[in-house]
This record gives sequence, C-alpha cells and structure tokens, in this order.
Amino acid sequence: MAAPTSAWAWGMAAEPAGLTWGMDMMPARMPAMGRSRTGTAALRQEKPQQVGANRVHHFMEGEDYGPVLTPMIVCIVEAKLQLNPVLLSPLHAGSNRTYLTWNLLCPTSDIHYSLDPAHKSWSGRNSPATFPRTTQLLIVTEPLKYPWCIPVDAQNENIGVTCGEIMDAVERSMRAVIAKKDWDSVLSTELRNEALASYKRNRGRGEGLDFKVPGRELGEAMVRMDFLRDFIYWGGLEVLDTHQPETEGDHQFIMRKWLNQNGQGSAAGWPCTLVLRLESVRSRGADREKSRVADRLAEREKSRGADRLAPEQEKSSFMKANSAAERPKKTIRWVDGLGPSSLWTARNG
Repeated sequence: MAAPTSAWAWGMAAEPAGLTWGMDMMPARMPAMGRSRTGTAALRQEKPQQVGANRVHHFMEGEDYGPVLTPMIVCIVEAKLQLNPVLLSPLHAGSNRTYLTWNLLCPTSDIHYSLDPAHKSWSGRNSPATFPRTTQLLIVTEPLKYPWCIPVDAQNENIGVTCGEIMDAVERSMRAVIAKKDWDSVLSTELRNEALASYKRNRGRGEGLDFKVPGRELGEAMVRMDFLRDFIYWGGLEVLDTHQPETEGDHQFIMRKWLNQNGQGSAAGWPCTLVLRLESVRSRGADREKSRVADRLAEREKSRGADRLAPEQEKSSFMKANSAAERPKKTIRWVDGLGPSSLWTARNG
C-alpha cells in the first residue's frame, strides 16, 4: 500500500526516513484534512446543554451535542481526546465497571459485556467514540501482532465516528484478504509458519479449543485475522500518547516500530489515533483461571462466615427468648434486718 507522501499527513512532524515495516501497511487513501463541519465557530460554542441541574453527558447519542472535528482541527487546537468508556481496556475499566468481550475471529454480533450472557447484545453502538467527536480515526497496534492500520470514517459527519463504526471497521480489516506483497515483505519465516498454523486452525472444527473459530465460512484465501495467531481477543482501545514511560509495548515503542526508527529517537504523535490492545489465548485463559480461583476463595470465605455466624445467631435467639421482658422481675428486700436478699416475685407482684 502506498505510504503518505507529505509531512502533514495525520499531523506528522516530519516524514520518516524508512517505510519498510509498518508504514507500507498504511491505508492508500489518507483522511482529508479539510475544515471541520462546523468550522471555527464550533470551537467557540457555549457550554453543553443542560437538563435541569445536570449537564448532558459527553457521549450522548445524537447530532446536537458538541462539535465534530477533523484530524487537522484536532491537531491545530491541540485537543485532548477522551475515549468512550465502552471502548476502554479491562485494565482501565476498574473493578466496578464492565467491559466488552470479543473474540476477533467472530463477527461483531458476538460482542457482549463481560457481566452479560454471551447471547445478549451490547448497548452503546450509536454513541460517539471520542470527545470531542471526530470525522475520522486511525487505529494501530503492535506491528508484530497485526501490521495493518485500520482507518475509520464517520458515516454521519454530524455525529462523528461511533463505537459501532469502530467495531465494524475492525471486523472488515480482519476479514480482508492478505496481499502477496504483504506476505513477502513483512512476515519472517517463523511468523509465516505461525500464520499458516493459524490459517488451518481457523478453518477447522474447533475441536479441543476453548474458543470459537469461523470454520469453512472464511474460504480458502488467507485473511488478515490468520496473522493474529493467538492474539485473538479484543483488549480495548487507548488514545495514542507518545509521552508515556518508555516500556516495551507502550505507545512510544509502538510508534517507533510503525515509523521504522529501530528504537532510535522520539516518535511523532498522530492526531485522532487509537491503540488497539490484543490479548492472547494464553493470557485470557490465565485470567479465567484467576477468576475461578477467586470465586472459589470467595465461596469458601462465605461458607466460613456462615459457620461462624451460626453460633452467634443461636446465642442471639436464646438471649432474645430469655430477655428481661420474658422473665419474672427481680426485687430486693431486707429480711429480718440481716441485709439484702434477692427474692423472685411474680411478674405483677
């Protein structure tokens, strides 16, 4: 695929010296950098509408809740994108919020929330993916896991890119046929062997697997999802931030790979770019095992608590049955001047 030919594409500070690895996987048609739908007037709009004393949510569905910007405008005004919580990774979701579960080998109809049954569809498809809203987004991931960018265009420029459009774009990219030049120029021998094994697995019956595979419906041609190998699970999205700490797999590391800088220098940031995290079958299996262990421990503690509570409940019942209200009154009398003597009297005595 053709690489961008100008330095301003997606807000790049300068054109990279080499394009042999990730950049040749960039989409042939880069998004237009024209003015936003509402122009500069949208940037001066008043505060969001309010309903009573409550402000309208940033990710409200509909056309009337904020400006829709192009990547160029986002770059010019240095807007900081906020990602819709629906799209966040499990690591950023927090213990009190559910997240999306998706086997990328399966269609988007299989997506569901982690706390919902698999047959229940997820809500939030039509809500905007970011705030402020944008007409276009670009999704990247670690090139060794998936060496293709995923462009996403808003179907309705009055709304911007929605969460559902992101999922649809990811599915289309996963099912695209791999070009021969991609196979010849990118894949090492080891990765080719892994991709071939994945090709056979994805078209099989799924016997002995803990996850679903498409089977024969994929056809004979090799598609991009075959290159996922074991990284088949949706791990959520993150807004690209090249100022993160220097670690393997961080945004700076990923962008240097895409720009073919071989770990040298500082990678330029692109506006309206999201990072897709992919989880492996092994890590997902480990997470499930941890969850099962945690559930077993919780049940054990619950049963122990019930055992400890039973004697207390019996004692409480006994004390209640023998409370002062149910017992005869106790009075004190002086008997023959010898001192106090405790005498039991009748209740009304």
